Amino acid sequence: MVRRNDLDRLENVWRGLHRSDEAFNHARAGDHLLVPFECDQCIFVKLRRNLPNVDDPRDRLLLGCIRRMNLDSFWSRETQTVRQNTRRAEKQIEFSSLVGLDSPFKFTDRLPEFDHCGYEVAIAMLIYSRKPGKYHRTHVQFDTIRHLRSTFSNFIRASPQSNNTTTSLGDFKGNCQRLVTDACGSLFFKRFMEGLKKRMGQDWRPNIALSTKLIIEL
Repeated sequence: MVRRNDLDRLENVWRGLHRSDEAFNHARAGDHLLVPFECDQCIFVKLRRNLPNVDDPRDRLLLGCIRRMNLDSFWSRETQTVRQNTRRAEKQIEFSSLVGLDSPFKFTDRLPEFDHCGYEVAIAMLIYSRKPGKYHRTHVQFDTIRHLRSTFSNFIRASPQSNNTTTSLGDFKGNCQRLVTDACGSLFFKRFMEGLKKRMGQDWRPNIALSTKLIIEL
């Protein structure tokens, strides 16, 4: 839950937008049309291979992380964007019904029964974020926790599953891009990272060069 003393981190300094303290704590109608969504319990079973036990503190922590992860992925898109996209989907369904059709919005396949979206890496980032940081006692900065994603991707690129068969995409200049299967390259993980960054904000403290006047004083 967003605390009052966290409100400064919810401010968008570029647009002067200050989010409500209720932002990021609830889903909105139509969020599932923009993000590959699975319910908390489905993700839990994928990760642990059993149903959650509410009396187990580890299970409660995992369920809490899953809920936070899903909400962050939803809030990668602004409320107005979600609302407009939902209205357009409703219109398409209405137009299809006028000609005796159901709708073009159909699921034609099932999602895999393993972690195909980088859920475990996202959960690790959320847990890491609650550790005391360099500048804040309550959390670690986004720019620090995001390196867990890079660490996992480095492992994937060095793993046997990415090197048994090599697939690359090249252009006429000889530049190549290797193609690997990386769960953190999923659309869900991309949305999660965007929402996480919006919720946490960034405390940017660069090392700025000394001015000529200050150098002379020194």
